[in-house]
Amino acid sequence: MRCLYILIDSSTKGVKKDTKKTKYGESSAFWCAFRNKLEGMPCRAGFIYSNYEGTNKIFFDGVIRALESCYYLVRQGWIVKVMGDNKPVIKILRGEWQAIELKPFYNQVKEIERKYRGKEISYDYMGEETEIYKKVDEGAKHYRNFIKQKFEKTEKPKNK
Repeated sequence: MRCLYILIDSSTKGVKKDTKKTKYGESSAFWCAFRNKLEGMPCRAGFIYSNYEGTNKIFFDGVIRALESCYYLVRQGWIVKVMGDNKPVIKILRGEWQAIELKPFYNQVKEIERKYRGKEISYDYMGEETEIYKKVDEGAKHYRNFIKQKFEKTEKPKNK
């Protein structure tokens, strides 16, 4: 059976409020899709950035973007394996936990799944112990920092 693997990671740099660091701040999610084996160059990849989001919401947003972007790659008889290190979101997508606050994101994923018309989609935990996932993890951090560096350091107009 043919398989499309989608590896996804999110990265959030929490901001300080009063003296505590929050779980919200600049966030990005990065994903890569691979056909049949988790090696080599991805057949598709993407990322999303938010200037203020939490790790669970940005991870969900990454799952949504990845499933939307990879739909046309999956043929009849294929299975899709979405893998990442965000345990709460993986458990919600597997039906082990209730979505509650994340219900709109959960509903959006389930709507996209219906477009896949009966193709099997699974959600599995994958941590940073594998080399390929380390690259996805690095990508999430890299793109979050890249956006910040490119747009924070814009030149001020010179006075004439």
